[in-house]
Amino acid sequence: MSERSLGSSRIFRLAHQDPELVAIASKSRALFAQWEMRGGPIVSDCGTVISDEELEPWVSSMAAAGAKYEIASSSSTNTLRLPTRKLPSHALLDLSGGVIDVDRVKSLLTGATAAATHLEQVRALEQLARGVRIWTESGHADFDTAVITAGAGTPELAAQVGMHTPSEMEHALRLTFRLRAGVENPQCWIDKPFDGVSTYQHENTRGQWAVGAHMPIDDVAWEVGRDHAEKASARVVRNYVASTLDDVDPTEIGRVYCTHPNLGDGFHFLREGGIVAFYGDNLFKMAPFVGKTLAEAIVDGSTPSQADLAH
Repeated sequence: MSERSLGSSRIFRLAHQDPELVAIASKSRALFAQWEMRGGPIVSDCGTVISDEELEPWVSSMAAAGAKYEIASSSSTNTLRLPTRKLPSHALLDLSGGVIDVDRVKSLLTGATAAATHLEQVRALEQLARGVRIWTESGHADFDTAVITAGAGTPELAAQVGMHTPSEMEHALRLTFRLRAGVENPQCWIDKPFDGVSTYQHENTRGQWAVGAHMPIDDVAWEVGRDHAEKASARVVRNYVASTLDDVDPTEIGRVYCTHPNLGDGFHFLREGGIVAFYGDNLFKMAPFVGKTLAEAIVDGSTPSQADLAH
């Protein structure tokens, strides 16, 4: 796994500020359940808490999609299981949320596709009268269809065949700390206070707590460089943990650095002849659904849209 899928875990949530994405996430969760029948538990059932000064778009989107949720407050001590005594004044509890075991997904998928996988650096794509030619370090081969899902490498490859995908990237960092004794099955937490640090948090492995902060663009823009972005992000996260998370030891024990396009929730498909390009952000929770959709597009020649897929 690479870019924002680095690390051993990611947050799963149905909750989005768009009912179409809630519906698609729900379909993805059902597909994860099918994967679990083959590879064992993938998504934990701890739940995901969304605390946001603008909570209504989250609530209305969940309601419109028919997703299960609860509304909690700082007095809901039996509902909120977060490693802080400073509980949010109000929050949405996504009952289907949890932690995705990225390592288990990687093991399942690489094992299932090993016989059909050939690893080689792609240099160029070429549209043919019928099909697609893929150029690699060792030469070229012709195929009926090509799918571009190359992360940061997608814009360059897609541009060769006349498709534009966003190319601007920024830096991201999340740190890992130890939970103090007595913290059991904490919920994932996406916190967007009116003032203060906006964060995303979850139990990385048992007894470890991962925290990332949504940083000002001046600190994480691609141009500032990795070193500046890491130092600025680490400083903000460590200060936040020390001041806010009572049940987390503020000593850093690990970190995950990655790059991402900061497009916000959602994804897009483009097609040019026999070539399909895919891009988006915050996508690991959608992995089974995206894979199924791309496979169907290859077979039927369609160009999926987010709106159509939601319904």
